Amino acid sequence: MPEADADLPSPVPENTQRKRYYNNGERIYYVPTGGDVWRTGVVHLENASTVVQRVVDDEDGKEHFIKPTRIRIGPE
Repeated sequence: MPEADADLPSPVPENTQRKRYYNNGERIYYVPTGGDVWRTGVVHLENASTVVQRVVDDEDGKEHFIKPTRIRIGPE
């Protein structure tokens, strides 16, 4: 599994884990590139890449393209 990005903010959300890639529709925590806070969102239903994940932010509804090393999945 690729190493996590070193610039991720602490603490990482509790009870979360890393995966190599995330499935369409999964609820996630992520840090936008250049961001300094964990956000929540969902992997876009039309995501077709495992290199970068197409994520829709819960708060503003905007799409972001995020490397899997900047994403965590938590309990449902």
